Amino acid sequence: MTNGLYIKNVSYQDEGVYQCRAFQVTKLSSSMESRQITLNVQHKPRWVDTNHSDKDRAYGFMGGYANITCQASARPWADYTWTRMNASLDTNTTKIIDEPGRSVLQVYMENRSVLGPYECAANNSLGEIRKVVDLLEGTKPSPPIRVSVAGVGVETASFHLHAVSNQHVIGYRIQFVARAKRIPIDRGDYQDVYTSNGVPYVIVNLAPHTEYSYRVATRNNAGLSDFSPVQTFSTRDPMTGDSGTSIVPSPFTSFGFLLTFLLKRTM
Repeated sequence: MTNGLYIKNVSYQDEGVYQCRAFQVTKLSSSMESRQITLNVQHKPRWVDTNHSDKDRAYGFMGGYANITCQASARPWADYTWTRMNASLDTNTTKIIDEPGRSVLQVYMENRSVLGPYECAANNSLGEIRKVVDLLEGTKPSPPIRVSVAGVGVETASFHLHAVSNQHVIGYRIQFVARAKRIPIDRGDYQDVYTSNGVPYVIVNLAPHTEYSYRVATRNNAGLSDFSPVQTFSTRDPMTGDSGTSIVPSPFTSFGFLLTFLLKRTM
């Protein structure tokens, strides 16, 4: 093919932005023009592996909720359907949450009758794929054994997070709210952290010179633990660099261990 790009056996991996450049050279001058061309490849659904999935297994603990995620890459977008043993789902114990590019089945772990296989299908005009996920009973994790605020910036706060060993912890949830908003912390923002024990995690896009309340829960494959007690920290003033807080150790009697936290500085 002249004056063009020919791609043989096109697949979804060929999708992306291509750049074409044209050159003109004479004895007196030279010039170049470029143009970007976006190639969208239509294809049937294919499963997307996530870093925190357990593939064909999901876990939940009794009295909690288990989330089973069905996520596929497709063009056009895929539609999702859920069944259990070739029958429709029990609406008393299940809820389907459809999001762009994926579908989440939330199962209320009412009793052991909800355990077992669930089937997800993803389909578009080019094809369909199916997979079965087995819902198993897991163990509710314990709350973090140690939470420490490593430092605060003008719009950031960093934390060291530690969990009980041998509980297959995969991360944490840090929930926080500006105290000036005067709203309950369970209605505040949160960030899910997938990290190893003790590795610092930084919350960003905080308001400068603002006091926040925060709490932390541990996550394993079965769900979230109870939250740690609510503590506070303050971001720094962009002009003076003062946060109005200091970092000191304090006994954490609720869980029988030490928590390092921020205390308001006495003025």
